[in-house]
Amino acid sequence: MAGDDLADKLGKYFARFGKARDARIMPDDVARIIVKLEARCDELHAELASATGKKHARLTQKHDAARRMLERARWLLAEVQPQHDDTAPEDGTDPG
Repeated sequence: MAGDDLADKLGKYFARFGKARDARIMPDDVARIIVKLEARCDELHAELASATGKKHARLTQKHDAARRMLERARWLLAEVQPQHDDTAPEDGTDPG
């Protein structure tokens, strides 16, 4: 399932965060996850409108989980972004 894959990626980024390897977390990668999570939240919200009973409860749980992951991803992006801004060359050239 797509949500599980996104959760795994986000989990790996959080595992690296705060260690020497956190400089390798690229803001663009986190931004891509955010876009996918936003699309997933929108999709689940649309499905919730027509769901009833047990399906509604299950979709509500999935939507809540996706929203929590989205919040975590936005926080991670805010934390990682300054690190990469500080290491960017001042002339705007690509260091790689």
